[in-house]
Amino acid sequence: MKQLSPFEAIREAAYKLFSGEHTSTPPPPPPPPAAAAAAVPAAAAAGGGGGGGGRSEGEDAFDPNTTSSSSSSNSSSNSSSSSSRSLNLNRSRKTSIEQQQQQQQQQQQQQQQQQPQQQQQQQQQQQQQQQQQQQQQQQQEEEIQCCCSKLNNEQQQQQQQQQQQQHQGLHHHHQQQQQQQQQQQQQQQQEQQHLIHCMC
Repeated sequence: MKQLSPFEAIREAAYKLFSGEHTSTPPPPPPPPAAAAAAVPAAAAAGGGGGGGGRSEGEDAFDPNTTSSSSSSNSSSNSSSSSSRSLNLNRSRKTSIEQQQQQQQQQQQQQQQQQPQQQQQQQQQQQQQQQQQQQQQQQQEEEIQCCCSKLNNEQQQQQQQQQQQQHQGLHHHHQQQQQQQQQQQQQQQQEQQHLIHCMC
């Protein structure tokens, strides 16, 4: 088994802790203080000069900085997407509200325009009805006047006829009386003449 440097050992332990991987092998014992003090600058030099090789060997190793940055980028992208969704929802709500308001305004305007038209139509209908009623009344009055005048004319004609008949009747009766008187006078004259003739 390859002997790990203290830096690599710490990095591998951190990777195992973050990844949840538990191994049965305990970590290697810490080096003595003198060896540790000597190993730190060597590890630093190895990390500075040959950092590329160490990174290339452990490309799959866990880097907390990269994971935190990726998680923060994911959270920021999620927040931006949620904010964009909320903005879209708000815009759609605003547009729907504006459309409803426009529709209500149009309906109110139509009602306001229709109301005076309906009132005018009602007034015109009332005027027409009044005119028709007046015409009917005039016609009835004219008919009544015509009937009354006809009746008056008929009554006058009847009265005139009756008066003429009465006058004719009186004249005829007077003529009859005159005729009777003449006949009586003639009879008297005849009797007188007969008496005179007899006496003679």
